Amino acid sequence: MFEGLGGDIQFLKREKPSFGKILQLLFCRAGVQALILYRFYHFLYKKRIPLLPDLLSRLNLFLNGAEIDPAAEIGPGCRIYHTSGVVIGRGVKIGKDVWISQGVTLGGSGKGVVMPGIPDGWPKIGGGVRLFSGAQILGPITVGENSIIGANSIVLESVPPNAVVVGIPGRIVRIGGERTAAEGKQGIEGELKLLRKENEELKRKLEELEKRLCSCERIKKQKRGKLWN
Repeated sequence: MFEGLGGDIQFLKREKPSFGKILQLLFCRAGVQALILYRFYHFLYKKRIPLLPDLLSRLNLFLNGAEIDPAAEIGPGCRIYHTSGVVIGRGVKIGKDVWISQGVTLGGSGKGVVMPGIPDGWPKIGGGVRLFSGAQILGPITVGENSIIGANSIVLESVPPNAVVVGIPGRIVRIGGERTAAEGKQGIEGELKLLRKENEELKRKLEELEKRLCSCERIKKQKRGKLWN
C-alpha cells in the first residue's frame, strides 16, 4: 500500500503541482480517490482480511465509477484520468506510470465460457503504457512497456514494447516510431474507401443528369405536339 502511494506521490512531485492543485486532486478528482481507496483495500486483501476488501471495492464503484478488483495489482504512478466505466479484473497486473482513460476494460476474454476447457486469464500491462478511452485488453496477454492502445481498440494478442495499436481487433501500426505493414494496409484500405465513395458520388450525379435529360426531351416532344395541333 505505502509503496504504491509513495510512487503516486513521486509522480506528483515530478509534475510539481501547487498546494491548491494537490488539494484539488485529492478532493475533486475521482481517479485519484479511486486509486487511494483501491490501495487501501488491496492492502487489506493481501492481509487476507475477509469480506471487507470486496465491500470497499463495491463502494469504490459506487463513489467513483471504477470497478477495481481487490486482487488486481496496480503499480505506482498510475493515473486514471476519467473513472467512468473503468474495469480492472482480478488477475490483472499493471506496471508503473500507466495512464488509463474512461471506459477501459482489463479482464478475461471469456473463452472458457464460450469454449469450455480452454484456459483463460488476465492481461499484464507494462510500465508507461497509455490506454485511451474504450480500449479493451482481454485474456492472458502482455502489453509491452511504453505502448499506446488507441481508443476503442480490442486487443486479444500480446503487444511488444513501444508499439501503437488501433482497431478491432487491435492491429500494431507502429513499433518504435516505425510504420508496420498493418499501417500501410490501413492506408491503402482508406484510399480504396475514398475512391469507392467518389465513384458512387459520380454515379449518382450521372443518374441525375440522365433524368434531367429525359425530362427535357419529354418537354420538347410535348411542345412540338402542341405546335402541330
